[in-house]
Amino acid sequence: MLKRLTIRVIVPTALLLAVVFFIAFIIYPVRSQLPDTKTLVLPKTANASIILDRYGERFGRAFAVNREVAHDLPEILLQILVATEDKRFYEHKGVDLRSLFRAFIGVITGKPMGGGSTITQQLAKNSFGRNKDEMFSMARSKYREWVLSRKIERTYEKNEILDIYLNTVPFGDNIYGVATASEHYFGATVDQLDIHQYALLVGMLKGNSLYHPRRQSEKALERRNTVINLMVSNKVITPDEGENWKQKPLDVLPKSLDPFPANGYAISKIIDEAKSLLNDTLDIYRDGLTIVSTIDGHLHSAYQDRFVNHLNALQQNLPTREATPSLQHKITEEVRKKEPYNAMSAKAFQQKLKESKDRVVLNHLDQEISITGTPLDSALFSYRLLKAGSIAFDAESGEILIYLGGHQARTHPYDHVQSKRQVASTFKPIVALAALYAGISPCDYYPNYLDDELLHSEWHPRNADQSDSGYYSLQGALIHSMNIPIVNLSHEIGLTPIIEMAKKLGWTATLPAHPSIVLGSAENSLWEMTTIYGRLQNEHLPPPHFVKAIIHSNGDTLYQRRYSHHLGHSDTLIDVLKRMLYGVTQRGTSASLPNDWMAKTGTSNNGSDAWVIAINEHYVFGSWVGGSDAQVVRGGSSARWALPLAASFTKATGKYGEMMIPYDCEDFIIELPEEKKGFFDFLKRKDKKKRKPKDKKERKNIFKRLFGKD
Repeated sequence: MLKRLTIRVIVPTALLLAVVFFIAFIIYPVRSQLPDTKTLVLPKTANASIILDRYGERFGRAFAVNREVAHDLPEILLQILVATEDKRFYEHKGVDLRSLFRAFIGVITGKPMGGGSTITQQLAKNSFGRNKDEMFSMARSKYREWVLSRKIERTYEKNEILDIYLNTVPFGDNIYGVATASEHYFGATVDQLDIHQYALLVGMLKGNSLYHPRRQSEKALERRNTVINLMVSNKVITPDEGENWKQKPLDVLPKSLDPFPANGYAISKIIDEAKSLLNDTLDIYRDGLTIVSTIDGHLHSAYQDRFVNHLNALQQNLPTREATPSLQHKITEEVRKKEPYNAMSAKAFQQKLKESKDRVVLNHLDQEISITGTPLDSALFSYRLLKAGSIAFDAESGEILIYLGGHQARTHPYDHVQSKRQVASTFKPIVALAALYAGISPCDYYPNYLDDELLHSEWHPRNADQSDSGYYSLQGALIHSMNIPIVNLSHEIGLTPIIEMAKKLGWTATLPAHPSIVLGSAENSLWEMTTIYGRLQNEHLPPPHFVKAIIHSNGDTLYQRRYSHHLGHSDTLIDVLKRMLYGVTQRGTSASLPNDWMAKTGTSNNGSDAWVIAINEHYVFGSWVGGSDAQVVRGGSSARWALPLAASFTKATGKYGEMMIPYDCEDFIIELPEEKKGFFDFLKRKDKKKRKPKDKKERKNIFKRLFGKD
């Protein structure tokens, strides 16, 4: 009797307490945190912005979360998902009680009979997350997901839920959404995949690490075939089709698709420019924008392949130089800042520096190379790699077509289009233009030897060929890049007009008033030097730029660049300079380039900087090749290092431009005719006297000497 009474009292009391407990500690806390509405709009996800090239083809992404949204997903993919994850999806309203009961029985019997969560519940979990730190976190999370699932089902259509789910789920490797996963694993868009590939991606949803197709290929294959079997049992495909699809290999890419490892330099600049244009009104990394860039993807691809292979070939023949103590100290400081060395004590770090073992480094082709050495040896390997940067833009619009700040943005992020290096002989056209403005003719001759003043000064410029006799015309000195005649010319016109001309053309870097600047001792960036040359071709040249348009995720155009088409120059003296520069490709230091291009090369004194800048009526191209430090990379020349890159670009463009013939005068003569002797021959005489200034009218009458008229 007492036993019966006990059961009658205790059991209902326990049930009542359980209900009270569930209401007080589960239902009430959860309900109080949720919006009191029947419907629910899911929180906005962070979506990658897509960067397109000028032809509308994919060039890159900008993202905080690597997720791209795909709309109107293929029906077969939705069927595969439902057959695998939630076959009663179209029958329940967010919570499937039958599946919950089946899962509960499986737990009791120890025989798993499938999960109890629906696709909608999984979407609720992915969208709102779980708080593992709260009291009774699992019970509260499950109840919260039940409630949210019902609200989601009232707000969205069934196929909308499937689309949202597939666009938010993770697929490993920090990849979110089926569109990004399709590109990451198969190098294709989601609508280009076959059934066995859809099955693999859906199978990964059970555990993207456990069934990762690259790291766990056997398990991934087994899981994919399980999904195909479920498709057959749910009559999505026939048994014969299922057997056919199960015979297919995994077909995944061997590694993450990165066809253009150097794209990162351009992508970074595109993002910076887009941010500036939007004035931070939208988040490029999260708002799923489409940025249409000026980049010519076809030209960029063709050139980049030659760029990287050229650097790798040069590296094979580059002599190895030992690092000086100062460079070793510099590298040691850089290594100290990196993980895990930055967390070590000074003693432990010094011990690590002595540790020699097999290490993996990367070459220009992003190939792994094994070396044996210390951490400093590994860092020094990177220092010894040749570095380079290239840029090309449209001569009329300023649209940037290619932009390579280096060979690999991920491992070598320093941008060599923006870095400042000695510009060497690429400065000489600026000197020549200043001379033209001073009234000097392209056919005026200057000694190829130093006067007494320079011979006894601390600075002793030399020609690359070591010649020191005869005379070069201004045109000849430019065509053959002779140093001494340019120095003598600068002595006649002075440094002030040269510096003023550089600034007029857009030189903003430091330009000291030292005689050596006429030979390019000053430093500037490839970006600014190509812009200066671009203005020689087109005085109306807009600033070089990357962005043509920015489009909102809803299709609205946020920005559209507008152009006013102008090409050419009203300055006749610049046309005179251009005519001389055509001679550089027709018979001078850039003769390997097509003769419808103008060009100028340059090599710094120690051979650690090699330049080439080439222009025609269509394009402006520039490239710099050199080392991170002249102590370990030197001895190069523009002819070997830089000029082949210009040849690759001009060949890839396939466009031909106008061609001008240089002026009809000898580049070099042994002796001046008597009537040509003048200022420098006077200086050469031992009985020097103050020379009589040349008649200003003679200097101003350059057009008469060039064209036979004033």
